[in-house]
Amino acid sequence: MRPDVIVFHAKVLAAPHIAEKLGARPILAALQPMLVPTGAFPAAGVPALPLGGWFNRLTYKAVAAGYGAYAGAIDRFRRAALGLSKAPKGMWAMRDAKGLRYRSCTASAAMSFRIRTTGHVNGYWTPPGDLADFLAAGPAPVFIGFGSIAGRDLQGLAHTVVSALEKPVSAAF
Repeated sequence: MRPDVIVFHAKVLAAPHIAEKLGARPILAALQPMLVPTGAFPAAGVPALPLGGWFNRLTYKAVAAGYGAYAGAIDRFRRAALGLSKAPKGMWAMRDAKGLRYRSCTASAAMSFRIRTTGHVNGYWTPPGDLADFLAAGPAPVFIGFGSIAGRDLQGLAHTVVSALEKPVSAAF
């Protein structure tokens, strides 16, 4: 069974290419405004200088250019792992292989804001009722997120994670 959509974070660089291979629609899950250009404020991590909208929009172009540093690795992945041709020029975290801008999604309207210049909405995700019930019903589940970490000793990392999961909860904290 193939997915209809693949919801991904912008740092999961393989996701839109996997979506292309599977014929699924890629949807960018942007929990904060890090890629959608706007003149309202600069990209995350860039100081808010009093230079106006042109500067703010320029900061997003710099972020987009940063994604270009991964073009070679992405093309090798597309060819070797997915059997796809080289990524089309301009395809990165905000555009698909046809050059179309990805839809982005977030959830809670109560905790979100709209970027006026683009219409994209960012904010907190609200779990559906059955997930909220599950989370409230018993001991807290364990989530292990690796964020942006990278490493060369994957077996050592796996050992650390498994060792931590085998310990009683009280010993882990």
